[in-house]
Amino acid sequence: MTEETTERVHSALDDFRIELPSWGFADTGTRFGKFLQDGAAIDLADKLSDAGEVHRVTGSCPKVATHVLWDFEEGKDFSKNPHIYFIEQRLEGKNSNKYGETLKITNWEYVKWVHLWCCSIGCRISDVPYFKVNDFTFDRKTQIISWIQQKTDKVNNVPLNDVSGFIFQKFSSGKSLSQNLFPSLSTQKFNKHLKLLLKDLRFNRLVSKPKKVGSKIIDTEEKPLWSLISSHSGRRSFTKNLIDLGTMDYQTIMKLSSHKTFSQFSKYISVITEDVMKSRKLYSMDSDTSESYQNQLISEFNKLSEDNKKIILGLTRSLNK
Repeated sequence: MTEETTERVHSALDDFRIELPSWGFADTGTRFGKFLQDGAAIDLADKLSDAGEVHRVTGSCPKVATHVLWDFEEGKDFSKNPHIYFIEQRLEGKNSNKYGETLKITNWEYVKWVHLWCCSIGCRISDVPYFKVNDFTFDRKTQIISWIQQKTDKVNNVPLNDVSGFIFQKFSSGKSLSQNLFPSLSTQKFNKHLKLLLKDLRFNRLVSKPKKVGSKIIDTEEKPLWSLISSHSGRRSFTKNLIDLGTMDYQTIMKLSSHKTFSQFSKYISVITEDVMKSRKLYSMDSDTSESYQNQLISEFNKLSEDNKKIILGLTRSLNK
């Protein structure tokens, strides 16, 4: 081909767009049987989310073809849900055309990803509108996320994990460094739609949050979980999950969650039934301690530096010869 023809082909490929079939993301089959796959989409929201990820990676699949019988079952047609709408954010990066030039997600998708973001880095919902792409410092060696907290005006540093890394990549792709990482949505609307989303997902477990006001105890009535949850549950989940890891002391966790005093931090320590039941192991007379020894070895090994891990691994191998 001539150079001119090659450029025309490349230009045509740049403009080439594919309409993805929604049913391709779900479990499919033939008259001979159904072929199940891990992580398959279970509803239209999942399919649209998966299709959005394909378009984020390829930049060539901005549309989705839906199936009337499979995607719009009675009670599952999200187009009839008055609480769901689209949020758009223009992409201003140099390669924005690769990602469709506009980030377009539903408000419920936004709530899902932002809530997971708060759970994974421990930020407050008040920080979210101010995150910019270039606010984050990614050190390739330590992989630390750094940002300025709006409430305290202090810099906080949290190690990157699989969830926060994925979300950052998802929302920063195609954007300029000075752009906001997330589209705009007020805290009031976020909390409203978080409740509506969890109600739709049937977070109906009954819980109560009694508190004492003066000499009276109020709010003793049990209510469904979805009606009590708020955006702050993301930050609380971050702290509680760090505690449950069992690999860090409270002082280290306080540094990650940016709590200055233990009295503030203690409000985030929730004790559940599983925590209480751990007391059964006190003075345990179980003679089979092999699993306990193994867990202790793994725990102590993980605390070592990389160099010391290599030394211990070498000693272990020499003893097994």
